Amino acid sequence: MHKSGEVFFHYLKETKAELLLINQKEIKGTWVQSNEWLLKSWLPLVLKTSLKKISFVSSEDDFGKYSLLKFIEKIDQIDINAFSNFNEALAWLLKKEYNYKLKNADRVYLVRMKKK
Repeated sequence: MHKSGEVFFHYLKETKAELLLINQKEIKGTWVQSNEWLLKSWLPLVLKTSLKKISFVSSEDDFGKYSLLKFIEKIDQIDINAFSNFNEALAWLLKKEYNYKLKNADRVYLVRMKKK
């Protein structure tokens, strides 16, 4: 497993985050070659956590956007979506009946939920 994927998995388990926002706005270039690893190694681990939804802010770069869309179209085990801006991505994740705390870790945001 990629070291960053392992760290990320343990962090998700530890925080019990239900929602995840990944901001790829500044990612340039393709990462389609990583999709196989993400689907076969990373996703099965993520599905063992409390994560319910993943939202992406897509890259402005056409190759980055293409890579993300190719990744998302292969996932049906968890709610996942991509948006062109942060506010839309966050709004999709959140529901009115929840309070939330947003924790920023560079381009990854874990949203911890608590019922009102």
